[in-house]
Amino acid sequence: MESNHEVYTVPELAAILKIGRNAAYDLVKSGKIHSIRIGKSIRIPHAALEEFLNS
Repeated sequence: MESNHEVYTVPELAAILKIGRNAAYDLVKSGKIHSIRIGKSIRIPHAALEEFLNS
């Protein structure tokens, strides 16, 4: 997977994984994908996405 992003928003994650936005939020909330919270926004590091896809 090639990307120019170092971090993704949850809607971007949903688009990449071709899942619904709520399902993407569930992955983040359950801890299956590591995320970083900055204030109220959630960001998913590229490395966390790669780790999830390789597991």
